[in-house]
Amino acid sequence: MFERETAFIERVARRCTGSTFVCLLITLVLCDLAISAVNPLKFIKNYDYMPLSQNPLVSKIPRFLKEKNNPDILVMGSSLPMKAISACDHEYAHSVDNNTIEDVRRYTEARYLRDNLRSLLQEKGQDKRINDLEVYNLTIAGSMASDTKLLLSKALREHKRPRMVIYGVAPRTFMDNTVSKDEKTAVWQILSKWRNLGDFVDSRLSSAERRDLMIANFWNFYRDRMDYQTFILGYACNKLDRSPTIYAAKQRAAAEAAGKDAAESTSASAATPVTKTANSTKSASASEQHQNPEVLQKDLALYDVRYNPPDFKQFDAQKSHLKEILSICKNKGIKLLVVAMPITEQNRALLDRTLYQRYLEEIPALTLSQGGSFLNLDDGNTNSIADFEDSVHTNSRGGKKVHDRLVQSIKKNQWL
Repeated sequence: MFERETAFIERVARRCTGSTFVCLLITLVLCDLAISAVNPLKFIKNYDYMPLSQNPLVSKIPRFLKEKNNPDILVMGSSLPMKAISACDHEYAHSVDNNTIEDVRRYTEARYLRDNLRSLLQEKGQDKRINDLEVYNLTIAGSMASDTKLLLSKALREHKRPRMVIYGVAPRTFMDNTVSKDEKTAVWQILSKWRNLGDFVDSRLSSAERRDLMIANFWNFYRDRMDYQTFILGYACNKLDRSPTIYAAKQRAAAEAAGKDAAESTSASAATPVTKTANSTKSASASEQHQNPEVLQKDLALYDVRYNPPDFKQFDAQKSHLKEILSICKNKGIKLLVVAMPITEQNRALLDRTLYQRYLEEIPALTLSQGGSFLNLDDGNTNSIADFEDSVHTNSRGGKKVHDRLVQSIKKNQWL
């Protein structure tokens, strides 16, 4: 009996240590080490092929989740607070090139805001907190309330627990016809597969997800396989002149439609910006013609596609995500300040009156009822048309006004 068992074990051992098995194992280990050391995806500069983890649109997300620091204040929202921060810091600290969109999207600081809040703490006599206060700019271009909820939830799971979240919102945070409830946005693609070993004990994980998590922690290629899929899919779609997802196709169609509308409007009136409404077309005053008419018309055309026809169901769905954000912050003891970012009258005129009125009334009411604070910077008292680059994004002067009023309100209401 003992001899038979020994012979069986020897046969199994010979098979497991056969030349083919050993060569395959060594090859996989060497390839994995090479991928880890070289990281070939970092050499990709074409945005059609670029992995999401490197794409400036969302590249700050993996960086933030991997960092060990826990900032005191998180600034979240879309490109509106993003541009306000970068335009202001461009003039204040020269820490970002506001004219390069890649730099703006990758920028994670908010120096003007940080320094002003430190001064505020100094006035309050909190000397021990002055030099320690850190502000992290986690704004993501194009993000809606659903994206922000997902990002905040994931940050908390990674043990990021700020004292305050400043959340910049605008009408597009809750309504965009180029994004439906089933679309897989760039933020979703990054975060839906983001896992760490702490998630292994999560009862909500399926056995397949636990398997993926364990393999990913030992195999670099498996961990980064989504990035390689992004590259291969992007390359193929570019060659075939196709969009890789329905979301990307809608964004492309909206941009093309906006470009066509802008070209037609600009050729009809090259010198005068136009405010589009459902029933009329209004010319801007001479004092408002400092903006680039072509840039403004293209921006308005794009927002017209996003806003119209109005989608009330989407508004309700995104509002429910804001409610979840408020609930998360309340349960975690995090101060949430929702800030209505300023937009131009030209952009505002594109909105359906009923939907816009609901935005004006329901978002502040929901925020306050759930224990958050609300600051309306879109009340006409903060910015003028001269403070904008296009119909929604502020320039350096406008960004400074946004920050100054924000800090003044935080001081007045003792939100920090």
